[in-house]
Amino acid sequence: MDSRKPSNPSPEPSTGAPSTKTRKSGRRKAAALRYRSGEDSAPVVIAKGEGAIADRIMEIARDHEIPLYRDPDLISVLCTIDLGRAIPPELYEAVAEVLAFVYKINKKYDDLLRKSRQD
Repeated sequence: MDSRKPSNPSPEPSTGAPSTKTRKSGRRKAAALRYRSGEDSAPVVIAKGEGAIADRIMEIARDHEIPLYRDPDLISVLCTIDLGRAIPPELYEAVAEVLAFVYKINKKYDDLLRKSRQD
């Protein structure tokens, strides 16, 4: 089973919410990233937490149709970054995968919306 799967499509292509349960504790962890092209030098951690806080981050993401992306290793590292801070260059490649995932989901979502409006 693929551990990287969407929860819902997102109309907001610049945001992703990596989430997972940690292998050691079994507690759920989540983080939310923002990237505004032309404004942010790199994706920024805008929320992070575990347990009830992680559940709330994921609930907000689902409420706003922001895709969830599961990656235990990435989430462990993201949760060490201070809120409001850009990710370090060492994470660019991993986070680029998250953003590519979000863009792909958004394209499918946009295509479905266009098709439904034509019908």
